[in-house]
Amino acid sequence: MNRLERLCVHPTAGDLSAYVNDFQCLGQTLRRLRIANRSNLVPIILPMIGNLTHLELFSSWGGADEPSLFKTVLGNGERIESLRLVGCPMQTHSTYFRKYPRSLPRLRDFGLHIRHGPRAVIDPDLFPSICDFLRDRPLLDLLELTAHAREIDQKMFGFDVRVWEFISSLENLHTLSANLLNAIPHQKMVELIPRSVKTLTLPPCGVWYLEQLLQKVRYLPLFSTLAEAEISQGQWPDNVRFFGYAEHIERSASTLAFAKKIATSIPSVRVVRLAHDYFSVVSREDGKPVRMDQWSTRTAQVFRREYLEKCGSEEHEYLDLDHDGIMA
Repeated sequence: MNRLERLCVHPTAGDLSAYVNDFQCLGQTLRRLRIANRSNLVPIILPMIGNLTHLELFSSWGGADEPSLFKTVLGNGERIESLRLVGCPMQTHSTYFRKYPRSLPRLRDFGLHIRHGPRAVIDPDLFPSICDFLRDRPLLDLLELTAHAREIDQKMFGFDVRVWEFISSLENLHTLSANLLNAIPHQKMVELIPRSVKTLTLPPCGVWYLEQLLQKVRYLPLFSTLAEAEISQGQWPDNVRFFGYAEHIERSASTLAFAKKIATSIPSVRVVRLAHDYFSVVSREDGKPVRMDQWSTRTAQVFRREYLEKCGSEEHEYLDLDHDGIMA
């Protein structure tokens, strides 16, 4: 067991504190750690954080009287390349993003998802401090910044126009997931998506908003003149291959029809995911509706990666996709 380099602790509500010594024995060899648990995991990860390259936690970030998970990771994670965290802020964690602005120099993937909680502490500098922390990092390839769906809750943690202005500056970003904002006009919202993005997934934003986004933003082919470039502002990036939406489509129209609407509005898309349903583009012909097929359950569960590679796509999975009961 001392040679273990990768460990995934399946979602559990049980207390992991009894296994601290077992985790410590892995501290020198473990490189990738993924845990979903409702308790604070700082005592478990502290002995091994200096050697980890990939850390994904669905857990508490530390209460008012507990060590902050961000203090532990930012202060000690020299080798971290991928950091993805889901939790509820119960203290002002933005302090640590300001305190350690140059930490995690190897960071390529960053994901942060705020969960609802009755004891959440308002921290309006959380997302602004994260944006400043991630600024000027040419290695950053994947970004997920997800707050609550309601705008009034987003303001509690500083998720506003400044976040999307920062996102738009990331010229090398390939994978993106972030809340859309009602305060930003539809065409401007799409314009702020970096042109380099290939995989775009959206948290629940209301089907009506997504429909408006698809209807009001047209696609233009690659331009060849400066004038055409100026006209094309506000259009979908022409590199998007995968489009995912986390919410079920509960409308009179079928999910297949909605997937076709997405693929029609974004002609570069090859695979669409709506909640747990997958659809791939079969053909596109001028003057004819796009043809799409829905994947079987077996294909989605067993052969997903193979099918995505065949379509020239890759997927960004939401951190909390399969762990909804852990933070209850």
